[in-house]
Amino acid sequence: MSASPRLCGCCHKLLSAPEELKGDHAICCIKAGYVRRHYVMCDHLKYLLTVAGLRWEAEIYVNAQRSLRADLVVHSFVDGKPLALDVQVVHGLSSRLGEEAVAKGENDKKAKYSAACSMIDMNFSPVVWDTLGGLGPDSLKFMQKLITAAAADSSQPIDTANYCWQRTALALARAVARQLSLSMS
Repeated sequence: MSASPRLCGCCHKLLSAPEELKGDHAICCIKAGYVRRHYVMCDHLKYLLTVAGLRWEAEIYVNAQRSLRADLVVHSFVDGKPLALDVQVVHGLSSRLGEEAVAKGENDKKAKYSAACSMIDMNFSPVVWDTLGGLGPDSLKFMQKLITAAAADSSQPIDTANYCWQRTALALARAVARQLSLSMS
């Protein structure tokens, strides 16, 4: 028995495909908070960078034409060079890519930002999460370095590292839950 089509309560798109009717649209709907989810995770990274005692700036242009903007730039993070970060939260279950959605997100970000950042002597790292909590390999390396830096200044480094990972998982879960609740209202 197939479910009958219905309208999304946020964007008013007619949902008729099986994956949309099962709820995947709710987590991908731009009006329900896809962009808000992105900013929640950017804000979380700002918090972790501050805990680690690192200087950062938000929404910085990384090319001369001022057409390409990184979500965050961390001063003197790797090799004494600034590090540009661009954040994305993908939902692999709703795409044909599945688990490869995170890798595709990282590759797309690197293709978009790496050359521009290199031209201004800046490193680049994508920070791509899956809505279920997974990280791409480059994103995981960055998060490990960031959390190691946060724990280094602590009198209890293992507790600090665990706290940072737990807070990251909670920030992502809250962002996704908030988006789902908006799409269902």
